[in-house]
Amino acid sequence: MTGFKSPVFTVQNPGSIPPRSHVALRSTTDTTIILEGPLSTFETNRVATYDNLAEDDDTLIKKLSIVLYGVPVGLSDKEWQNAVSLVATDAGYIFMTDRTVDDAYSKFGDGWMSFVKAVAAT
Repeated sequence: MTGFKSPVFTVQNPGSIPPRSHVALRSTTDTTIILEGPLSTFETNRVATYDNLAEDDDTLIKKLSIVLYGVPVGLSDKEWQNAVSLVATDAGYIFMTDRTVDDAYSKFGDGWMSFVKAVAAT
């Protein structure tokens, strides 16, 4: 798709995990956010929910996004790498921050550079 001046990237954020049939390779959406919430929600529900959505379908996984806040402050680069590697198995696009829900989008968290390094290494 193209926009007014350049190519566009279309994000679908349904607010909950959509059924697999709703996400599967929709030509009008580049990515679907399957979770926007605290890291603890991902950790608690991962096996039951996110794994079942993609079911080892690498093509579908590449079209999914996960947005997480509330990553513990002060993680080492290695701990960020481990967290990013885990989340990246369920989605092709990820954003993680150590900021809280109240300020997750107001500025980059203290762990931003560690997150960037971890993504680059994944």
